[in-house]
Amino acid sequence: TGPDGLEQRQNFRIAVRPAANPVAERRQFAIVAGETLRLPDPGQDGFGEDAVVSVTVGGGDVDSAGLLAMLDRFPYGCAEQTVSRALPLLYANDVAERIGLVADGDVPERINAAIDRLLSYQGSTGGFGLWAPGNDLWLTAYVMDFLSRAREAGYEVSDTAFEQGLNRLQSVLSFIGNIEGERSGEIAYATYVLARNGRAAIGDLRYFAQDQLEKFPTALARAQLAASLSFTGDQSLADGLFARALEAPSQRPGRLDYGTPLRDAAAIVTLAAESRAPQRTLAQLTRRVTAAATDAGERAYSTQEAAWLVLSANAAADTTGVAMVNGEEVGAPGTRAFDAAAMASGVSVQNVGQETLAIAATVTGTPLAPLPRVSNGLTITRSFHGLDGEEIDPSRVAQNTRIVVRLTVRKTRNAAMRIMLTDLLPAGFEVENPRLLSSADAAGVPMVQDGAEPEYREFRDDRFAAAWTLDQASDRPMTVSYMVRAISPGTFTLPAAEVVDMYQPAHVARTEAGTLSVVPTR
Repeated sequence: TGPDGLEQRQNFRIAVRPAANPVAERRQFAIVAGETLRLPDPGQDGFGEDAVVSVTVGGGDVDSAGLLAMLDRFPYGCAEQTVSRALPLLYANDVAERIGLVADGDVPERINAAIDRLLSYQGSTGGFGLWAPGNDLWLTAYVMDFLSRAREAGYEVSDTAFEQGLNRLQSVLSFIGNIEGERSGEIAYATYVLARNGRAAIGDLRYFAQDQLEKFPTALARAQLAASLSFTGDQSLADGLFARALEAPSQRPGRLDYGTPLRDAAAIVTLAAESRAPQRTLAQLTRRVTAAATDAGERAYSTQEAAWLVLSANAAADTTGVAMVNGEEVGAPGTRAFDAAAMASGVSVQNVGQETLAIAATVTGTPLAPLPRVSNGLTITRSFHGLDGEEIDPSRVAQNTRIVVRLTVRKTRNAAMRIMLTDLLPAGFEVENPRLLSSADAAGVPMVQDGAEPEYREFRDDRFAAAWTLDQASDRPMTVSYMVRAISPGTFTLPAAEVVDMYQPAHVARTEAGTLSVVPTR
C-alpha cells in the first residue's frame, strides 16, 4: 500500500544462476577498407539468452572489453586474482565504463577495495601469500607492482605496509646466493619493482645485465631487467636488453610463477612499451603475443594472461583506423558490447578507414548443451553417499535427505600446478553445515578427506570450492567431501564438477553433467 492508501504493485525479475559456469569463445576478423562484416549470432552457435558479445575495434587479437568482463566474473579472490582484476582498471577504466562493466565513479571504489583486500594477505615480514598472509616472492613482487602503479595513479596505500613490502623484496635479494634456476625469475621481478620505486642500485643492474645475463634465461626476466635499467636512466643498455629478450625462450618447464608463454609475451610487450623500447623491437615482441595466442587456441585464458593482455593492448595501442558499428563511428582502439537480443537483430561492422582493420570479439555465456567430460593433465571423480558411507544414486532422492558428496582429484602430468576445484550445487539443494563432517553425524562416512589439505576451501550458497598448490612430483590423489541437503522438490540439472590449473588452463578435468529429482515427502 502506497502513502495515498492505494494498492501498488511491482514486478520483480528473479535471476537464476545457470546450471553451468559461463564459457567464452574468442573470434578474430580482418576487414579490408570499405568492407562490412555481420557478426555471428551466438544464439545460432549454441549459447543461451544470457550471451554477451564484446567487440574491440583495432585491438589486433586482443579484445580488451571481453578480457575485462572475464576478470570481473571470476568468482574467487586470492591475492593474485585480486590484483589481476584491479590492475587493468588503472589503465582501461574507460573501456570498463563504456561496456557497462562499471558505472562512472565505480573504478576508484573497486581499486581501493582491492588495495584493502591485498593488505589483508600481507604477513608480518612484509611478504604476501596467495590465500593467506605468506612470503611468496613472485607474488609479493606482483602485488607490490600493482600497489606501486596504484600509488602513481593517485591511490592511497598505507606507507607502513608499502615500505614493509619493498623491504621484504630488498631483504630477500640481499640473502640470495644463487640466482640460477627458477629463482632468477623472482629476482628479476623483485629487482624491477625496486627499480620502479628508486630502490635498485644501478651497479647491481648493470652487473646482472652485462655479466650475469645467462643466469636469467627467460625472456620475461630479461625484459624486467631491461625495464629496471630504463627506470634508472640507462636507456641504451635497456634497449639492448629488450633485444636480447627476443633471443630467449618464453618459459621453462616446471616453473610455478603463475605464467604461460602468452602471459610472458604480453607482460614483455607492456614493459617494452612503457620503457619506450625501439619500435622495431616492440613490433617483434608484439608478434610473440600473436604467436602465443595462436598456440593457446580455444582454451580459456588465466587471470594472469587476461590482465597482462589488457595492459599490453593499452601500452601498445594502435590509434589508426575507424569503423561504423551498427551505424555508430568507433575509432581504434574502441570497444562495444551487445546482448543476445541485439545480436539476434544483427550487428554489423564496416571499415570506413583506409587500411585493413582488426576486429576482436568475445562471446560469453552459458552453452545450451552440457560440456563434455574431459581429462587433460588432471582427473576428477565424484560420488554420492549416505551418512552410513554407502554410495547412493542421486537421480531420485527424498526431500530433506542429507547426502555426502565426495570428490577425488589427481594430477596426471609432471608439472607444478595451482588447481581450483569447483562443484556447483543443483537447484533444490543447499550446503549443510560444514562442521557436521567432523561430527558424529558423519562418523560412518570413510575418507571424508584424504591427501593434501586444501589451502583454500569455501562453502557458498551455490557451490563448493577448494584449492591446492602442487609441486611437480606430486601425484597422490586428494579427496574432499562436503554435505548437502535436498530442500526443494523438482527435477533439476546436476552440474558437472570441474578442476582446473588456474594458471595453465589447458590442464583441466570435468565430470559429466546429469539430472536428478527431489521427491516430496508428503
